[in-house]
Amino acid sequence: MVLLENAGYALLRKYFSDRPYYLSLAELLQDNGLKMCVGQGLDLLASTTTDIARFDMKLYKEIVYLKTSYFGFCVPISSALIMVGIYNNGLSEHEVVEITEKFTREIGLIFQIQDDFVDVFGDVNNNGKSSTDIPNGKCAWPIVVALELANPAERRTLIENYGKPNADQVSVVKGMFAELDIIQKYPKHLASIKQNIEIVIANIPKSVAGKEIVTIFKKIIAKILKI
Repeated sequence: MVLLENAGYALLRKYFSDRPYYLSLAELLQDNGLKMCVGQGLDLLASTTTDIARFDMKLYKEIVYLKTSYFGFCVPISSALIMVGIYNNGLSEHEVVEITEKFTREIGLIFQIQDDFVDVFGDVNNNGKSSTDIPNGKCAWPIVVALELANPAERRTLIENYGKPNADQVSVVKGMFAELDIIQKYPKHLASIKQNIEIVIANIPKSVAGKEIVTIFKKIIAKILKI
């Protein structure tokens, strides 16, 4: 992490130090470093805790935002928009980053939920890996939703068996996921996030820059959501 962060600053200085947007890109990179450290810390604490009862959607979304949304989507998209000068057409740099941050918070959430879903319910022959989130005790979408839906007895079963490497206990957790219809909740949850994305896009200012951003965002949605 430290090596990559410093390599990023070195490359930024080498190739963009004479550009008017140099400081803005450096600030984005610095902000990303802080968020990544906090997100990694939250994820590590969640994965090593013996009390998964603390897992909830608020914690999950915060980890995803700090580790996936900002680093994987907000920084590269905001940087590209700033570099091409979209902010010169009716929006400030700050507004461009703010709009992108709202958009990518939801995009990153969908991306991570899809990844978490495949880890538990995907076909190992198709995705090339077996499930690791359950035995590793990861704060992932399926367990968070399951804990929200479970009655007290079901919660106890999940808490007693989640995060254990024993194959029988992993099977117990998967059985609970089946009983709680987690697979059926998946498309409904994605649909609600898509609605949030539509709201974010609808609220983008109708300036020249705003219209350009909407066009770009819709292309990103088509690529990630396959719509």
